[in-house]
Amino acid sequence: MIRVKRNISSILRGALIVVAILHTATSCSVVAFPEKASFSFTPVYGTLTMDGSAKMESGSVTSGKTRNGPNDLENALNVADRDTGVGATLGYGDGFAGVEFGFLRYEQRAFDTTGRLENDFGSLLKDDAVSSDILFQQWTLEYLVRLVDLELSDKVDFAFAAGVGVHHNSLRFQAETPLASTPSSVSLSMQDGGMPMLRSRADVTWKRLRGRIDFGYSDGHWRNIDGRVADFEVSAAYSVTRDVRAFASWRRYDLPFAGGKNGLDYEFDAQLEGFYFGLELRF
Repeated sequence: MIRVKRNISSILRGALIVVAILHTATSCSVVAFPEKASFSFTPVYGTLTMDGSAKMESGSVTSGKTRNGPNDLENALNVADRDTGVGATLGYGDGFAGVEFGFLRYEQRAFDTTGRLENDFGSLLKDDAVSSDILFQQWTLEYLVRLVDLELSDKVDFAFAAGVGVHHNSLRFQAETPLASTPSSVSLSMQDGGMPMLRSRADVTWKRLRGRIDFGYSDGHWRNIDGRVADFEVSAAYSVTRDVRAFASWRRYDLPFAGGKNGLDYEFDAQLEGFYFGLELRF
């Protein structure tokens, strides 16, 4: 309970800082919401991988539990294939600040290949050949306020925004040993209970080109999320028309999942990363 209170206090302190910044910005004639707002719809396609490590206790509560070392997600647990992520964002604002609601779905299947365990993992044993499957889904709701607008030079502009958001992540992980004399499997389901995020965004535009950096941060215990979450994305975009913009980006998202199943504790120190391609359509 003390830890939860400290986590909430940290987020509240961060939120108060953001509120103070927004209040200062508003007093300097920066409005809290774009005056000329419109809707936008941004479908995205991603080519993604999940890397990092995971560990899980073995044994049982009655016979005794054994703490095991970590297994590399790529080589040991066979989360090795780059696979497709699809999603979309619905926004209302000026394309830089405002309100945005996003969804992402990523599934990685590697049942045609195998990894080899470095340590026991639940009922799976060291040196077992492992095949795996992962399904990750994310919902985001974010609010950004434009704080800075600068004209760096002729036709080169800089803008900065900050705000808050809520992310909800869920992960389903399944690993099995199809080649073992006695096949076994582990199935885990993880999710956070709604995770508050501090957000920032910076843009540099020149003619039809735009460069953007997005960053989000949270730290705390939110159901199965336990620890620091950093969300970093850098993108480049080109305005095809006034209402259509094509872009490509690279994003990395931390996933420090932890929990338990049947009395056995597990920890995932994972990151989802890769390239995204999409179109921003304004109407």
